Amino acid sequence: MDKEELTGCAAGCDSCAGCGHDHFGDELPDDMSPIVTLTDEEGNDIPVTMIQRWPVKRAMTNYKEKPRPFKLLETGVRVIDTLNPIVEGGTGFIPGPFGTGKTVLQHAISKQAEADIVIIAACGERANEVVEIFTEFPELIDPHTGRHLMERTTIICNTSNMPVAAREASVYTAMTICEYYRAMGLKCLLLADSTSRWAQALREMSNRMEELPGADAFPVDLSAIISNFYARAGMVVLNNGKTERECVAEGVRQAEAKGFKNLMDVVKNGETLK
Repeated sequence: MDKEELTGCAAGCDSCAGCGHDHFGDELPDDMSPIVTLTDEEGNDIPVTMIQRWPVKRAMTNYKEKPRPFKLLETGVRVIDTLNPIVEGGTGFIPGPFGTGKTVLQHAISKQAEADIVIIAACGERANEVVEIFTEFPELIDPHTGRHLMERTTIICNTSNMPVAAREASVYTAMTICEYYRAMGLKCLLLADSTSRWAQALREMSNRMEELPGADAFPVDLSAIISNFYARAGMVVLNNGKTERECVAEGVRQAEAKGFKNLMDVVKNGETLK
């Protein structure tokens, strides 16, 4: 196995700025201790770690194709599925003033939706709402597995008293995590709450940098920023020619063949699937 097979870059590439991989050679930071060292055909040792680095503002493109959505996402909320359906790989939003139940509806969707991983980005939320998420989610039971919903939920927390730049970082971090799990063949559900507070943060940062203001002092490119963020969502065909659901179905079949009930049991027992 040579360096090109490990990194996806040209052989001998020790510093690729645009390839999306980090090559540290023999000098690794303290938090990147290698778990194994592989030797290529030329006798060079290549340390392999469990850490991958990726700029969160750049969409992951480790897939072969992104077809148009064609299957409805079952949210488990009959009103949404009937009157305002959402497709797998599509996007949607929940508008409404304070106290109308947006967060409660998000809890219902995350609990009932047909998804393998739930990512919640609390962007500029009030502290009491964030505390509500951390107190209620551990008590929710996943109807698909019978386990706690927190076992397949990741929360990126950013309250309103944190710096405005952290709001932008939180939504992009959540999206990148979703793309990472999507590349593993899992169906991911991202709940970003809320986009309006992220837009307010963009306005404040734009004003501080003395950029040309647009309508209501928002950045001129606000629509492009938000649309590019939503455009990163989608169902993809992975490099092995399979969609996310086909990879999960194959993993479930292998897990059942080994006597496990679901993929979570495989992970907890330290087993591996091909």
